[in-house]
Amino acid sequence: MFSFPTTALWPIIVFALAVFTGCENPAPPNPASEPVARVETWVAKTDTLAEVLDVYGTVVAAPGARQSPSVPFEAVVRRVLVSEGMPVEAGQPLLTLRPSQTSERELTGARTALHAADTSLRTARSRDSLGLGTRDQLARAEQVFRDARTRLDQVEQWIQLATVSAPAPGVVVAVHATEGAILAPGTPLMDLALEGRFEVRLGIEPDDMIRIQKGRPVTVQPIGTHREPAYGAVRSVARAINPDTRLVDVMVTLSEDAPLLFGERVRGEIDVRSGDGLIVPRSAVLPHDGAYQLFTLRDGRAVAHLVRLGVETDSLVEILGGRVAAGDSIVVLGNYVLRDSMRVRTTAPSPTAAVN
Repeated sequence: MFSFPTTALWPIIVFALAVFTGCENPAPPNPASEPVARVETWVAKTDTLAEVLDVYGTVVAAPGARQSPSVPFEAVVRRVLVSEGMPVEAGQPLLTLRPSQTSERELTGARTALHAADTSLRTARSRDSLGLGTRDQLARAEQVFRDARTRLDQVEQWIQLATVSAPAPGVVVAVHATEGAILAPGTPLMDLALEGRFEVRLGIEPDDMIRIQKGRPVTVQPIGTHREPAYGAVRSVARAINPDTRLVDVMVTLSEDAPLLFGERVRGEIDVRSGDGLIVPRSAVLPHDGAYQLFTLRDGRAVAHLVRLGVETDSLVEILGGRVAAGDSIVVLGNYVLRDSMRVRTTAPSPTAAVN
């Protein structure tokens, strides 16, 4: 026969029913108990971003702009009138010369040869008029005389060259002649770099060769000065290692008004590539499962986005994909602890930083 519990058991039964009822209908979560991440944000915006390669090099003469005056006869240097690094104008005297003893003997020999050729020609003409010679003999005598006359004129012109002048405006790069020295024919007297015909030789690592294309813009800044930078473009990228620097040479053509000095050291910024896109700070982008991830804010919660990277600089990066738009608040600090849909609180108003 069924009987009701005794009065002493009722409190236990009531407690058990209360526990059972609570398990079937749990209390809703309390938002105040969720973790909240403190973050800093940045406003995403669309802009042009250029990826730049910083390298170093030297100002050199452009192809064909380096000239080395010489003389075609043996000469003695009387006086050197210029020094290395000195600018010169077209026609400005560079040095003075006098013929050596060998050149003077050559002049005497040319005069003697002409006198002998003249005597032979007179004899040939006399014999021809008497019918004792042939037309071939006369023709040969006339040719020998013309050659002797040309040779004497040439040597006399050389001997009269007492001053060597600059062929065009430029800068004296090197002086090879010294006063009192005897110079063999064709010996370079000095090297000149023609004015306005400079270019820059930059050195890059071999691994960077594939990143640089002909025609890419370059900004050139002299090292150790406050002068304005010069601008140019990549003319060529070598396919060999420079044995002096162990780097690959990149030749940069400069504008004619480039404020650079021959031989000075410069830093070059090669614009490797550029593009217009959505720009965010590098700190906003985190590696994630072989890709990249960033977080935006929506209704006080973090929203995760998988993105790809475009043009990059030291501080900024172009992002592709991820349904991120200009004007979105991007988490740039505190994102390492974030998860998708996690509650966040910004520590300061979102800054609107300018993209450089």
